[in-house]
Amino acid sequence: MSAVQTTTPRATGALATLQAEPAYARLLLGGFISGVGDWFNTVALLGLLLRLTGSPLAVSASLAARTVPGLLLAPLAGLVADRAPRKVIMLVCDILGALVALSFLLVTDASRLWLVWVGLTALMTLGAFRGPARTGVTPALARPESLAGANALEGMSSGSVMLLGAVIAFGGLLTALAARRTLWGEAAGAAR
Repeated sequence: MSAVQTTTPRATGALATLQAEPAYARLLLGGFISGVGDWFNTVALLGLLLRLTGSPLAVSASLAARTVPGLLLAPLAGLVADRAPRKVIMLVCDILGALVALSFLLVTDASRLWLVWVGLTALMTLGAFRGPARTGVTPALARPESLAGANALEGMSSGSVMLLGAVIAFGGLLTALAARRTLWGEAAGAAR
C-alpha cells in the first residue's frame, strides 16, 4: 500500500503576492489612491467645518457622524455584498462618492453647511456598502496561497493611507497658511 502525498500550496509573502497576483495588485493600488483621497477629504472637511462654524463641537460631531451609517448599515451592506456583483457595487459607490465629494466645492459659507452634513452622510453610507464588497472580492483575485500576503498588504495599505492622507492634507494646510502670511506681508510692505 503506497502513501498518497498531497502538496499544500506554500503561502506567499506580501511582496511576492504583488508579483503573483497582478489583478489584486491593481485593486490594492486603486484602493490606496482612493484612500489617500478620502483622508485628504476628511482633513479638509474638518478644517472647513472649523472655519465656517468656529466650533470644535461641530468638528467632533462630524467625526461621530462618520461612524453612524456604518454601524446602522453593516448588516444590510454585508448581505448586499454577498448577493450582488461586488465589482458593480464598488464601481457605483466610487462614482457616486466622487460626485458627492465634488459637492463639497459648493460649500462657500455657513449657509451651505448643510451640504457638508448631507455629503458626509452620503459618503459614509456609500463606504458602508463598498467596504464589504471590497473585502469580499479579494479572494476572487488572489489564489488561496496568496491570501495571507494579501491580508498583510491590506493592513499595511490601510495604515499607510491614513498616514499619507493626513501628511498631504497637513502639507496643504501649511502651504495655505504660508501663502496667506506671504500675502499679508506683501500687503503690509506695499502699504509702507
